[in-house]
Amino acid sequence: LIAQLRSWWQDQGAPLAEARLALRALAGRARRLGLEADYRPLFDPERRLLRIGWRGDAQQLDDNHYDLLASEARLTSLVAIAKGDLPPEHWQALGRPFFARDGAGDSLGLKSWSGSMFEYLMPSLVLREPAASALGRAVRTAVKEQRLEARGKGTPWGISESAIAGQDHTLAYQYGPQGVQTLALARLAVDERVLAPYAAVMAAVVAPVRVVSNLQAFERLGARGAFGFIEAVDYTPQRQTAGAGFTLVRTYMAHHQAMGFVALTALLADDAPRRWLMSDPHVKAVATLLHERAPREVAPLQAPPADLLPRKRAVRKARMVRESEPLAETLPLTHMLTNGRYSVVLRSHGGGYSNWDGVAITRWRDDLLRDQHGSFTMLRRAGEADWFSNTARPAPDPRARYAARMQAERALFEATWPDLHSCTTVWVSPEDDCELRQVELTNRGDQPLALDLVSCFEATLAPQRGDEAHPAFSNLFIQARWDEAQHALHLRRRPRLFDEAAMRAVFFLAGVDAGAGCAKPARPAGGAPGAEDCRPEG
Repeated sequence: LIAQLRSWWQDQGAPLAEARLALRALAGRARRLGLEADYRPLFDPERRLLRIGWRGDAQQLDDNHYDLLASEARLTSLVAIAKGDLPPEHWQALGRPFFARDGAGDSLGLKSWSGSMFEYLMPSLVLREPAASALGRAVRTAVKEQRLEARGKGTPWGISESAIAGQDHTLAYQYGPQGVQTLALARLAVDERVLAPYAAVMAAVVAPVRVVSNLQAFERLGARGAFGFIEAVDYTPQRQTAGAGFTLVRTYMAHHQAMGFVALTALLADDAPRRWLMSDPHVKAVATLLHERAPREVAPLQAPPADLLPRKRAVRKARMVRESEPLAETLPLTHMLTNGRYSVVLRSHGGGYSNWDGVAITRWRDDLLRDQHGSFTMLRRAGEADWFSNTARPAPDPRARYAARMQAERALFEATWPDLHSCTTVWVSPEDDCELRQVELTNRGDQPLALDLVSCFEATLAPQRGDEAHPAFSNLFIQARWDEAQHALHLRRRPRLFDEAAMRAVFFLAGVDAGAGCAKPARPAGGAPGAEDCRPEG
């Protein structure tokens, strides 16, 4: 193995040399950014503390301060002192609420504001805090308290500020402070319990063996995804659906992943992050601040107040799902998906329209009798002449059974034949102004199926009122261009007046390798009005 590694290393000589130069340039840029930061405007000379920040809306400094030593801000404090932006007295002004578990000094700790792993361990990833120092002992005690919090609960350990299982109207996960009450000065919500794998990874600089088994416990819960460990596992009762004990928060935050990478680098590369920072001449000059010893007499750790009792478990209702068999209904269900700017209105039979900021992307007429407008997918079997839709409108196949399911964040349309199943999922991106439509076709039989698939819609790119008044005139200003390389249909509405801006939209075919294209407007055989503006050729 050693011989193979040496051979690989020799073969990679040129790329490694280039990477070394690039990394050194990046390190130089990072160093310049760090040295250029000026912390003096945030310093409060009366209290000798850093203010939390500058309020841009009010154009004034924040009234609150970073006033605790057990805080992520102690890294900023040390660097600011090292640069000469702040006086050394600032370090002594930071609060030190020491405690000792069970009244003994062997488990000396420091209170932080919220009792999170982030407050204790983030600075420790790059600062060398001697084991016998006040900070060294406090960090070890914090990890111990985090482990004790999980004892008897059958869960992993590691609590820090993170995303939670709650989402807003754009389906973005909400973010909040999390911590352990025995470590916190703030009064935390008793029922709030969210575990963050990145918090556990950071503890690798303190208890690496325990961290390995802890991460394995996270993995058994399904908390490891394609990009590593996910953001959090939420055990808060109020955010659980019926029968669920926890909810996986399936998102990733770059800065949380980065903290884990730094901790693992310290573990696997001989404490490299700490060596790098502590070798800086500015930091080395003030490193003695990290050697502070704890006082001899320390107050024992107080139990949380008796009134902090868990509330009765409230089970969250399951998400609302409306199901429909559109061909059996007199009035179809109507559903809206939106991110606040881009909206898609859908009927349970497949009709609907898309709208962006008051501009109709596709043609729509509010006609429940026919309801032939929308974005439709048409199918045709090899050897057959007629096209049929995979939704109940505009051209249902009498051989198929159609169903629709409307959820808060998406709509699903299903069509089932004895030998074929089609599922179309529609949703709106919460971040970008676009809609996505995924068509899944499943062969349920034992014979190969050859199908032609057509996506059909009428583009307007105009306000609804103007299109209803003169639809034929409105069509004169629409231009379309097919980009074969991108599998994209570019749509543009030419401005009628000099002071108008051109309106553009793009329709992409994703996951298509070959056989896709766009022909001149034509109506598929057996098609319906509203399905005639674009006919892909495969």
